Amino acid sequence: MGGFSTVELLLTIAVAALFLSAFYQLFTAVSQSNAIAQQQTTADALAYYALRGYNSAPSYTCDNTTNLLANANAPGQVILNQYTATGSAYYIFSLPIPITVTIRAFAPQGCGANTPTKLEATVLYGPQNKTAKHAIYVN
Repeated sequence: MGGFSTVELLLTIAVAALFLSAFYQLFTAVSQSNAIAQQQTTADALAYYALRGYNSAPSYTCDNTTNLLANANAPGQVILNQYTATGSAYYIFSLPIPITVTIRAFAPQGCGANTPTKLEATVLYGPQNKTAKHAIYVN
């Protein structure tokens, strides 16, 4: 007689179930990686656009907290600190809350006339405080 036996049919179903399980795990991992990459891209864009409005150096105090020539670990002077903790922020930026955008000013070549100013935008987002940064130099 032709056809499949019960053992062959059960073995085929078991192998198919293993392949489907492996495919589902791969699909889940790829989906999670895609979501993380999309959040990082959104945070990078937010940091970039936070700096777009600065064509010249903002007013800040050049001292030991901003002078990178005198203090390589200078924290910089905060010129913008925007904290967004509303639920609507998630839908606007596609980022998990809380979201904090901070712009700091630095003097990379020391304090003096006609020296460039480094502006660094940092975006902290989500409960794990993931970070995205962008920097520009202005005069």
